[in-house]
Amino acid sequence: MYRIYLNEVKLIVAEELPEGLLNYQLLEEKGFSLADFFQEKCLGSLPQTYVLVVAKATTFLKKVRQQFKYIEAAGGLVYNNEGACLFIYRRDKWDLPKGKIDAGELPIEAAKREVEEECGVVVMEVNELLAETYHLYSLKKKVVFKKTYWYAMAVSGKPDLIPQAEEDITEACWLLKNQLDEVKANSYPLILDLVNEQFK
Repeated sequence: MYRIYLNEVKLIVAEELPEGLLNYQLLEEKGFSLADFFQEKCLGSLPQTYVLVVAKATTFLKKVRQQFKYIEAAGGLVYNNEGACLFIYRRDKWDLPKGKIDAGELPIEAAKREVEEECGVVVMEVNELLAETYHLYSLKKKVVFKKTYWYAMAVSGKPDLIPQAEEDITEACWLLKNQLDEVKANSYPLILDLVNEQFK
């Protein structure tokens, strides 16, 4: 199963209908165009979930990926020694630190570099790969298909944070599990899914 995020819209691509899913619209594979779906749904302001059941989810993903400009990025859920997680505020939304993978760079290397650049911290440990997410968005009149690798990371102590202004980050802060109400009220579905999965 794969989840492709289009702003407030979530498209689940799976080989069978996921169990326990509520409030979704089922789509048919025959005649489905991700490009057309994006143009139709990307401007929607209300969160919605769609499910596309396909014969082979991995094959479908590889095929549609070729229709767009493809980039890879990496980021992290970074924890301090108090168990608080690092969040950033960028372009009027709460987010997690991440960025594009440079040529010749491994995803795990890019994740560490991006976190350190965007928040002014030193990452002491990069642990397991938590998730891989997919995001479709417009950039300079082109539609971009982005895959992001998310890692668990740790810092020493509770270091001060320096938000990277040139990346439009206006705030960076440490938040505990019981302090996430504001994040959950003003973030992207992709980030909300990651947070809900990691802070059960």
